[in-house]
Amino acid sequence: DFGDAISILEYIKHVHYQKVQQQLHCDHNELRNTNFRPFDLEEKRESFLLTGTTLHTIGVLHLLSGELTKAYECFLSALNMKQQALSSFRSIDDDVAYHEEIAVSLVEAGIILYAEEKFEDSLKLFLKALEIYTKICDYSEVQNDSRRHKHGNGIAIVNNNIACVHFQMGNSIAAFATFEEATRQTKKHMLATKGNMDLLHVATTLCNVGYAKLQCKDYENAITVLEEALLVQQSVLGDDHIVVMKTRGNLEFANAFHA
Repeated sequence: DFGDAISILEYIKHVHYQKVQQQLHCDHNELRNTNFRPFDLEEKRESFLLTGTTLHTIGVLHLLSGELTKAYECFLSALNMKQQALSSFRSIDDDVAYHEEIAVSLVEAGIILYAEEKFEDSLKLFLKALEIYTKICDYSEVQNDSRRHKHGNGIAIVNNNIACVHFQMGNSIAAFATFEEATRQTKKHMLATKGNMDLLHVATTLCNVGYAKLQCKDYENAITVLEEALLVQQSVLGDDHIVVMKTRGNLEFANAFHA
């Protein structure tokens, strides 16, 4: 039950936020006459980050419940808290911190704007998230493979979202070029890890490409892409899952028109 989960998380957020408020009061010397122990920098960062990540999770649950306005407000609040926690990842010329926690909330907020057909605003958030993931992925080239693939996965997912926005805005050339980059990234990073969720992300990108090809009446290429997507989905979900059946339906539609 999302309602029960949200209630529990709201309580957890309240506990974390109370600590944030205590720290802010302490910073302004409003607790000088109490026995309140001053907080060190790491404690402050932890409190802000825990509040931010909890707000983000609440936003995801509101999104799954179809409560887009509440979800969007949570993601914006989460971004604010995370920005304060992760200020050390931001240079003086940057408006956001270059950290994956920031990128994750930007993407979720962008998805809501996309659902509300506010495509230009959605695109701005996705592009900022892409910039963050690209920067930290470049840095992670000197780190271990798992971190590099994780951040590469983020690039692939955001590129898929950007491509969808371009397509909805009528920019089909930009859309297919970005879909191609998203597909390249998914195969480079997600197939390297071969986790079920990673495979499904690959299939999602392929399905979006196939759907776009269908809309452009490019049935032959739509069939090729959808067949690949279907094989990936079946390997993870089996034959009877609703997602598999939807892809199979699109494939049958493409085959009918191609014939």
